[in-house]
Amino acid sequence: MFSVGPWVDSLVRCAISCYVQFKTIADTFVYMDGESREIPCSKSDVFRNKYLSLLEKRQLMKFFAFCMRPPAELAGELAEYASMPYVEFLTKSGPKSFCPLGSKLVSFVLHGIAQVGQEDSAILTPDGLSRTMQYARAIGRFGPTPYIFPLYGLSEFPQAFARACAVKGGYYVLRRNLSEYVVDNTGKLSGVVCSVGQSLTCEHVITTPTYLPSVVTKRIARCVCITASPLQPDTTNLSVVLPPRTFGHPYPIDVLQLSQSLAITTDGYYMIHLSSVMDADQTAEEVLRPAIAALLNDSVLTEERTLLKGEDDRPSILSAVFFTLEQRALEETTREQLPSNLIVCQEFAQPSSAWSYGCALQEAEELFKRLCPDKPFLPEPERRPDDEGEEVEVTADEKKEAEVTTDEKTPPSAQSESKDPSDSTSVEEDQQQ
Repeated sequence: MFSVGPWVDSLVRCAISCYVQFKTIADTFVYMDGESREIPCSKSDVFRNKYLSLLEKRQLMKFFAFCMRPPAELAGELAEYASMPYVEFLTKSGPKSFCPLGSKLVSFVLHGIAQVGQEDSAILTPDGLSRTMQYARAIGRFGPTPYIFPLYGLSEFPQAFARACAVKGGYYVLRRNLSEYVVDNTGKLSGVVCSVGQSLTCEHVITTPTYLPSVVTKRIARCVCITASPLQPDTTNLSVVLPPRTFGHPYPIDVLQLSQSLAITTDGYYMIHLSSVMDADQTAEEVLRPAIAALLNDSVLTEERTLLKGEDDRPSILSAVFFTLEQRALEETTREQLPSNLIVCQEFAQPSSAWSYGCALQEAEELFKRLCPDKPFLPEPERRPDDEGEEVEVTADEKKEAEVTTDEKTPPSAQSESKDPSDSTSVEEDQQQ
């Protein structure tokens, strides 16, 4: 996820960041010409890069300077390019302050920075520039790259929201699945029945197409590998993008390496995730095996295990699993027949994409305003530290009592546990600064 943007702002505003810690993704790469090439994220990175020529380095620095200009200042200058494909904008002479890029830099920008996951010509200049600008502005906030990742993995997000929900009196029911919907005589949804036969009444139900007649709109090939050495020497957490048409595959392949520093693996081991969109007639292994063979020693997945130690410097796979995720959408006939209080949200089958967080947040806000138009979305709570250092909400009665009893000693603020700045990142502290 990006270290700046609406998602991080929302986590800080509603105090969800109190329950989650982050670390930076230390390095980012694009796979080009048979090797993983580091994406320059600073001026020193640009001029230290041996893959780019001096002219390309100057072009890239000028492009970053162009992207860092205020959006209001660029709006009028870019109006005539609104319908132009982003790849065409990058390669042709645009505004006077913009220098066209060569093929190497276009690949860096399109796939490593803007993360174009479709045909290059499909993304238009405003969207492409917006993505590039967010990437550029996120660089350096917490580390050398624009990305951060939660300690213990993405499952920390639902856990953090569950804790915040409990403060408001909400409930999470675990180990239950949705079995059926209950509709009353007026055609409205009156409740649901869970997998153990328990009936629950409700005014609204928010669900996904998985629990309704739906069709598969996207299939995601996934692979998780365990290795005892990193993809790049002396690295812990990194990402690699294999651009579209690499090894003949029409979609980009995203690679994410996580380590013990994120509490994902034990010391000395690494977990490597690979994901990509796939066609209906393909399997996950067919799509991802060429990328695995390029980045890793995959002899454990084949019958060929005759390599002697030292003959291959690629990380050896200790264990791997392939699987497929499906993203579903409602059929139009199904949507027309739904009760008005049954709300269906979109599925996001590729959580590795940094852009999916913003899309999910936007949809959540739209659904919330539809149901609670007079309530603020993810408001900032008034909170105080309790005896154990946990952040809890200050109730209205407690606030009133505190205002009346002005002569009592105010309890001291709880001291947060000291942390090494290199070990974790607090998005709230940075926001307050």
